[in-house]
Amino acid sequence: MREWLRGLEVFAGPLADFDPAGAPAEPVDLFLGWLGEAVAVGVPDAHAMTLSTIGEDGGSDARVLILKNVDGDGWQFAVHAHSPKGRLHNRLRYERPDRHGPWERHPLWP
Repeated sequence: MREWLRGLEVFAGPLADFDPAGAPAEPVDLFLGWLGEAVAVGVPDAHAMTLSTIGEDGGSDARVLILKNVDGDGWQFAVHAHSPKGRLHNRLRYERPDRHGPWERHPLWP
């Protein structure tokens, strides 16, 4: 297996050209452009991404999320409700009383 995996070509195709000087001022605009290009050429699940954080036990925690929206309030993702992270989020509540203020965590739903 090791020899086979090591024999596979890495970055087989030409890498896309990228000129930072020509990038939009807002990173979101750059991302949305890349997302649009990926969807246009048929990349499956181009709106799926892996988010890694620190779990409740202090260890790393990663999950695949689906991007649902990007707007002035931020990025909105969805996770499967029955996944481990979905079950955790069913027990936690986050709210932001002031639209531009910090998110506040409430340990349990009322």
